[in-house]
Amino acid sequence: MKQKFSFHLIVLVCISFIWVLYSCSKQYERDKSVQKIESILNNTDVAFKRLAFTELNVNEQVQILKAHLQDQLSSFRKERTKYNFIIKVMNSITPSSIEKNSDNQTKNALLEYEAHQIFSKDECYYLFYSLEKPDIKTLTAPEGSAVEVGAPAQNDCHCNSSSFWSCIFQKDCKKGAFDCNRKDSGCGWLLSDACDGKCVGDEEVDILE
Repeated sequence: MKQKFSFHLIVLVCISFIWVLYSCSKQYERDKSVQKIESILNNTDVAFKRLAFTELNVNEQVQILKAHLQDQLSSFRKERTKYNFIIKVMNSITPSSIEKNSDNQTKNALLEYEAHQIFSKDECYYLFYSLEKPDIKTLTAPEGSAVEVGAPAQNDCHCNSSSFWSCIFQKDCKKGAFDCNRKDSGCGWLLSDACDGKCVGDEEVDILE
């Protein structure tokens, strides 16, 4: 009886030890993920942020989009329509909502259209098309060559050719322009559209969308 009790005790201790190791491992993974997201959001290189976003897993993409919108939320506390819409968008962001399918594309298109009825184009850019962290009330969105992408990202595509708003501040997004490197995400509404082109005006320019 005593031996049986000792055996069960040893098993219980082993299970408890394994559970502690598992819990610590999961917590480490969560902390590491949070640190990664904070590092991306705090980086001032917009081209780097876009590229880093494409390399995140879907759960991390959800976290970083929500964290970005949460950071901006306080700027709209006195504008309830805008504030409530940001909350609505945050609630709509889930791992499944990022998946590319017709239902999600329709829902995102409706949200995107509604956003442009509520916010100015500058506000839309910073909230829904970028991971930048400006003071929305004092800064305006970048235009033209003033925000040229630096050398590390000069070959990357940075706009989505199928999105009406992909090049908000230029004429259009040319698909595959200049043989840029295509990415499956990082552009358009909530950065969930593929980057497959570059924004162009009267001449070739390498700008952020």
